[in-house]
Amino acid sequence: MMKHVKAFFDRIPISLTTQAILYPIFLAAALIFAQALKMAVSYTVFLFVLLLPLGVVLQLILARLCIRASLRVSEKTVEKHRLVSLCASVMSRCPLPFPFVEAELLLPDERGIRTEPVHIMLSLTPFSDCRIERSVEFAFRGEYTVGLSRLYVCDLSRSVKLRIDLNCTERIFVLPRRFELPPRDRLAEGLHEKPRTAETVGRDITELSDVRLYEAGDSLKRIHWKLSSKSEDIIVKDYCENHGADVCILCDLEPHYAVGRNTDGLRIPISEAADTIDLIGADAVIETALAAALREIHAGSTVTLAWIEKGEVAAVTLYSAADLETVFRRFAAAPLDPSERHIQRIASALGYSHDAAPILVCPHLTPTAAAEYISLFGSMSRAVSPELLLCADDTLFAHDSAADRRLGECVRSLIGAGINVERI
Repeated sequence: MMKHVKAFFDRIPISLTTQAILYPIFLAAALIFAQALKMAVSYTVFLFVLLLPLGVVLQLILARLCIRASLRVSEKTVEKHRLVSLCASVMSRCPLPFPFVEAELLLPDERGIRTEPVHIMLSLTPFSDCRIERSVEFAFRGEYTVGLSRLYVCDLSRSVKLRIDLNCTERIFVLPRRFELPPRDRLAEGLHEKPRTAETVGRDITELSDVRLYEAGDSLKRIHWKLSSKSEDIIVKDYCENHGADVCILCDLEPHYAVGRNTDGLRIPISEAADTIDLIGADAVIETALAAALREIHAGSTVTLAWIEKGEVAAVTLYSAADLETVFRRFAAAPLDPSERHIQRIASALGYSHDAAPILVCPHLTPTAAAEYISLFGSMSRAVSPELLLCADDTLFAHDSAADRRLGECVRSLIGAGINVERI
């Protein structure tokens, strides 16, 4: 019931301030003053105070009709920790002044995690513009809404406040950091061949295998001009593809610290900002997974990128760098998901194949998780060995020799089970 009452009053754009209680007092004093003196001046004062609400209503109507706002941002797509210039303009096209205007801006908080309302006092003279310029920075990937959300205009007595909903905002997409991973050594690992299909069109075809007659749709660049000049038919070069292995990248986007579960073996953070640690870990997972996907695509592999989104497994298959760019925005904005055991759930949902080499991308490693990874992937025989990319930021955690020892034991057990481990 209280929620419905609050929602009803929130829809009303006009509200009274604490100073509104002074009006009845002034009205009563003016009435007493007029009755006591019985003079034209006293009646004039009483009439002025009596009609004062009409002037307030007129001023607020003009404010609603004559105040406009605009917003300009330097970039709508930026990388993390890059400054974005924001310029909000509040314009008055009214012959009356509005000395008491409060602007509500949506700006990043001190940690750059989310946007929060910031209130700035303005004073608008007749036919004037007021600019608000800020340089903002975002510490984490994702989509953020910045700009002017609303204005609050008070009358001259500051007893009545008018809310003007502007929604003069822009959505800024913050990109994760991009980096490259060195190619892993495949010289000792046999790469299995796959037949050529329509799905592999556009893959690397650098090895010349044979020549054949020209067919409709062949590129002119494939024509073997020297042989064609000696023959009555057009001869084209035929290539075979340099195939790589199938690779599946499984991403752990679980908020281990903020949720407060599965903490057995987790290191002790330096600060109490558990949500920040989880966000840093998720960003590292996204960035490392993107780098791993690009590395495997360049090696000629077909990559399946999988993660948990809104409680469900999301998976996309990538054949080229262009495919990665197509899904980049969606994957880059993937939020933390409170579901448990992400790697295990993804592997189960995909009906994990023995032919696809798994790459596990995790921000944390515990003895329990290591044992589950060994159970899932350690006993499988593949052309390419399983790999675990551990992208934990050691600066976030207090020095703990016992925790370091447990982590070392986890790494050794994974390596012993045939799972390559790399610290990013």
